[in-house]
Amino acid sequence: MALGAAAISDAEAPLLDDTVEGSIDFKGRPVSRSKSGGWKSASFIIGVEVAERFAYYGISSNLISYLTGPLGQSTATAAENVNVWSGTASLLPLLGGFLADSFLGRYRMIIVASVLYILGLGCLSLSALIYSFDSSDSPPQLQIVLFFFSLYIVALAQGGHKPCVQAFGADQFDEQHPEECKAKSSFFNWWYFSFCAGVMVTLAVLNYIQDNLSWGLGFGIPCIVMCLALIVFLLGTNAYRFRLHSDERNPFLRISRVFVRAARNWQTTTSVISMEAENQGILPYEGFQQYKFLNKALVAPNGSKQVGEVCSITDIEEAKAFLRLVPIWATCLVYALVFSQSSTLFTKQGVTMDRYITPTFQIPAATLQSVISLSIVIFIPVYDRILVPIARAISGKPSGISMLQRIGTGIFLSSLSMVIAALVERKRLQTAIQYGLVDMPKATVPMSVWWLTPQYLLFGVSDVFTMVGLQEFFYDQVPSELRSIGLALYLSIFGIGSFISSFLISVIEKATGGPGRDSWFSNNLNRAHLDYFYWLLAGLMVPLRSADEAYPERLDILSTIEDLDKQEGDYDEFELLDSPYCESGRGNKVLVNVDAFGAVGDGVSDDTQAFVNAWKEACSTPKSVLLVPEERRYLVNATRFKGPCADKIVVQIDGTIVAPDDPKNWDPKNPRVWLGFYNLSRAVFQGNGVIDGSGSKWWAASCKRNKSNALTIGSSSAVRVKGLTIQNSQQMNFVITRSDSVRVTGVKVSAPEDSPNTDGIHITESTNVVLQNCKIGTGDDCISIVNGSSTIKMNNIYCGPGHGISIGSLGKNNSTGIVEMIELDTAFLRGTTNGLRIKTWQGGSGYVRSVRYQNVRMEDVSNPIIIDQFYCDSPKNCKNQTSAVAISQIMYLNISGTSRTQKAIKFACSDTVPCTDIILNNVDLQSKNGTVETYCNSASGFYFGYVHPSAECLSSSDKDMTISQEKEAEVTESSREYLVHTEL
Repeated sequence: MALGAAAISDAEAPLLDDTVEGSIDFKGRPVSRSKSGGWKSASFIIGVEVAERFAYYGISSNLISYLTGPLGQSTATAAENVNVWSGTASLLPLLGGFLADSFLGRYRMIIVASVLYILGLGCLSLSALIYSFDSSDSPPQLQIVLFFFSLYIVALAQGGHKPCVQAFGADQFDEQHPEECKAKSSFFNWWYFSFCAGVMVTLAVLNYIQDNLSWGLGFGIPCIVMCLALIVFLLGTNAYRFRLHSDERNPFLRISRVFVRAARNWQTTTSVISMEAENQGILPYEGFQQYKFLNKALVAPNGSKQVGEVCSITDIEEAKAFLRLVPIWATCLVYALVFSQSSTLFTKQGVTMDRYITPTFQIPAATLQSVISLSIVIFIPVYDRILVPIARAISGKPSGISMLQRIGTGIFLSSLSMVIAALVERKRLQTAIQYGLVDMPKATVPMSVWWLTPQYLLFGVSDVFTMVGLQEFFYDQVPSELRSIGLALYLSIFGIGSFISSFLISVIEKATGGPGRDSWFSNNLNRAHLDYFYWLLAGLMVPLRSADEAYPERLDILSTIEDLDKQEGDYDEFELLDSPYCESGRGNKVLVNVDAFGAVGDGVSDDTQAFVNAWKEACSTPKSVLLVPEERRYLVNATRFKGPCADKIVVQIDGTIVAPDDPKNWDPKNPRVWLGFYNLSRAVFQGNGVIDGSGSKWWAASCKRNKSNALTIGSSSAVRVKGLTIQNSQQMNFVITRSDSVRVTGVKVSAPEDSPNTDGIHITESTNVVLQNCKIGTGDDCISIVNGSSTIKMNNIYCGPGHGISIGSLGKNNSTGIVEMIELDTAFLRGTTNGLRIKTWQGGSGYVRSVRYQNVRMEDVSNPIIIDQFYCDSPKNCKNQTSAVAISQIMYLNISGTSRTQKAIKFACSDTVPCTDIILNNVDLQSKNGTVETYCNSASGFYFGYVHPSAECLSSSDKDMTISQEKEAEVTESSREYLVHTEL
């Protein structure tokens, strides 16, 4: 059995385009996409799962009837035994998942578990045969011992089989291939559909055999089915794909090591941790403070300097990711408590009711559990083919609704099923009283068993939401190497839930029973009160639903961005009187009209001096409004409007301000600036007017020196810009420089796609800047953020055409560049040459850190996600240098769209100053023509949730790796030119 990687010759290797990266076959060879994996191999595994569920539910579904029948146990004792066994069976997958992920592998674990299944089921059949040959009233001790021994062998087998077979099935789909990725998104739905079909057959056929023919035969058939399942599984061996993992360390031990190291350093102080984090270049973020006791694993014990004595930040974040699952795991325990009733108390209810379909045919009570499976089989196609597309159209999410929304919906439906169960049980008790059957426990209550159908039906629908949602959540939220453990955690919910159910029943039995009193779980169900128990469970589900809604689905570890919305109240809205020529405003505002100072507004006459004089008047007058009237064009030359002004000046631009269209007419005293406003505080620029830079002749000129920026806000604070249109600038359209607390809302910026260097909004040396509801299309960056800028928040941005949204360039001519605390939330980019870009020159210093991009959609973008530390905007190749601007703590959350190029994600980072702590969550980038891939050079971090193309190269030890293609050659001096990028 060669499951490790093996060296092969070129002749033996499949063609590259058909090779599945990151997977091998049974003999350790690269696998061909056309000959392995996908639904072809998954069908073998699904078939095995159907057989295993047939066998398992063939035992569990009717177990309470066997315990209260042939073994003669009371209802409460039997229910407790069933819950303890079910709980153990659901906890053992933790052991099975650990053994599979750490030692045996999923394939071998499935084989071992199948053999244990056959052994346990065979012994179980033998124990039932002992009963059939024994004529005594009480079962022999040998039968009881053999029965429970066999029962727990089956539980052990289920513990090894269940977590591995589902994860192994999901492994058959390549996340980096568009078609297989789509197939994988439906895998969990159809997986649950198939296994419920098997369960439905079990409940319809096997329970009848057990109740009416023979328990020995009823236990023997599952044994035969598991023998056939093992054969089917082995037949598919040559078609299976086996995952390779980039990290050779045992994944479970890697995470466990974090807890051990943290425990050994329990006395380490916060200051020591902070110092060590700073030494390693780890900067504070919200996730760093969460479960901060694990951060002690960063520190070497007893002052040791050995690298192996400390844990990496990636390992620590993986450990924290597991801890973040605990709230969901804990809140779902009550759901598991409810789940356990469907195979115990629901069944006992049915035993007392009229189960005759015809005068001569009576269905087993446990068979009614098939209604759950039937509702699942019917509803999953409805959910997958109808509800998901509708939800997807509304939410824009590939899955329609989030995993936690799906889980929460199922929890709500299961609580309704408990309410229905309580009402039906109350009806059954009233019927028993009405017909005088209270003291006749074995009499049939004249009430059809089909009254139980609604609670079973609703419970099945809730399963489609909660069970499948939990499976997907716990598979999705753990590292790929630990997905067996992840699914085992999901199963352990039902294990602990069963133990809680057993404990709760025991406590209630003692509390409500006693001399002269019938407990809620009396052997005489006509005197019991299962309805009270159902109401209790329904009540427990209410806080569970609330807790589930409160749990944050996104693990935002970079939420250090300051809340800037508090600035909104600093500004007063102002509306002008109807006449644009009035010289006094409404209330206490003073209106200063540029026309009153000699402005002509014909677009030909020079109105520069009129604007200067009007500005001086407005600036010196408290609460003034400088008006540029509508339906007029004012030709204004380069001018610097300076403050400070008296108080709260408003510049109301309703007309059009145009620049001289010929470079020859430009004032040489004011290069680089056309309309510049400086040293202002609490100023407002608003209106529906246009600032037109008349840049066409400048763009065509061979000499591009001293081109002016259209609008500049400099050395100012608490400035608001709202509703303006800025277009056709000679160079940058809108510059914010050396300013603080600037809010830009509803601004439109436009310039032709081929206009050079016409950045839309350019931010430099500024802090606390908010850009929201802006539409930008230019010949350069839609938004550019450069040195000295921090706490920049962008929301609801449209970009295109242009070069995307950029941080940089930084570090040119060996300079220092610093940018931090940047957030982009909700943006749409169309047809841009870059998407989300960070660009730095070689040889610089400083850092870019704490950047979060979230909720971004890109359409036909050439480089959707790119970090480029080899930026070179020069006709000549740039010299290779070892120093670089450090880039860290960059998060991409909910990013989707289409890429025009194959490398949809590119992290081209410096070998000497690598990019660190890059985090991706819920990224889905596709290509209309072929596949997409991720390129990494000296980039580290981690990803979780759905990420396409895969970002496994972030955690790889290889300095230069492209995922989903063959590895790039080692970067040498001659090949380094590949990493030097020029402006697009």
